[in-house]
Amino acid sequence: MLGVAALNFYVDPLQHFRAATYPPLLVEQGRFRLPGLARHAPKEIIIAGTSVSKMQRPADVRTVFGKECLTLAMDGASAHEQYLIVRLALRTGRVREVIWDINYEFLRGDANWVSDFDGAFPGYLYDDSPINDVPNYLLSLDTAKNSAKVLASKAGLRAYPILKPDSFQEFPKSFQPGADSVAKALERRKERSARFRLLLPQFTDENLAQSFQQNYVALVREFPDVRFRFFFPPFSEAYFRFIRSDAPELIAPLIAIRKTIFDSVAALPNAELHDVQSDIAMISDLSHYADPIHFDREYHLKVLEAIRSGSHRASAERLDAFTAFLKSR
Repeated sequence: MLGVAALNFYVDPLQHFRAATYPPLLVEQGRFRLPGLARHAPKEIIIAGTSVSKMQRPADVRTVFGKECLTLAMDGASAHEQYLIVRLALRTGRVREVIWDINYEFLRGDANWVSDFDGAFPGYLYDDSPINDVPNYLLSLDTAKNSAKVLASKAGLRAYPILKPDSFQEFPKSFQPGADSVAKALERRKERSARFRLLLPQFTDENLAQSFQQNYVALVREFPDVRFRFFFPPFSEAYFRFIRSDAPELIAPLIAIRKTIFDSVAALPNAELHDVQSDIAMISDLSHYADPIHFDREYHLKVLEAIRSGSHRASAERLDAFTAFLKSR
């Protein structure tokens, strides 16, 4: 056991203790891949949030903002998971800005919940407890397998693909934007609406507000020298059509949390809120969407440019206009 632990510590395939001095083994599962990058490879800007920001290319951020970027957004990440990964990067002291999408669905429930999207959540990769590292990482069979791959690669074998962190920001071939794709995805979502409705009791005003305070506002206050650029992502009008038809109980909580977030961010000197979602013309053009919430590269650039220019800065007028849209039939 000591030998296995020593080997895994020496190789450190997930870059938990140190940055890799060899071509890193970057696993597919974001919750296992990203903590090491957050600890050891932070840039001036980080992209945080959920799957709607996962495909935000660092090269595009560099073009728009003129700074190096690391994307730390994760598929299906709860608000608390987002908090954990962002905090890892901020504690390095090298991050100056955070661009962070706010996805209402992942503010639901208890403020500390984590998902099983990539399997059991690897909390040991996010904390500083060496006690947790021993059984979960140093003595892990999965870690040993990854260490073996690294050693095999060092020996000249092609044991794993050599990837860069931004390799994961390329759209898959299956990503086909257009109204037909959105319609098919919306129909699949409606077929599963019964499962979604089981989550509705978790969308209380209190839950949503507490989660935002604990997982977003707390970080803004903890790191006063970092600039936080929050934004409501441009979910397509098809998404809100689904809410109206299959989960109308969500309309009031969504309107309330948007106002709560607006008021909370307005009181923070190092934070700003951009309401790209309130651009009704933008979210109504389904040619840029592959499903009700995920959009193409052109819209990713448009979001970045809106944040840089402040063209979609949140305001009472934007809140009111979106509320009218959400309530419309």
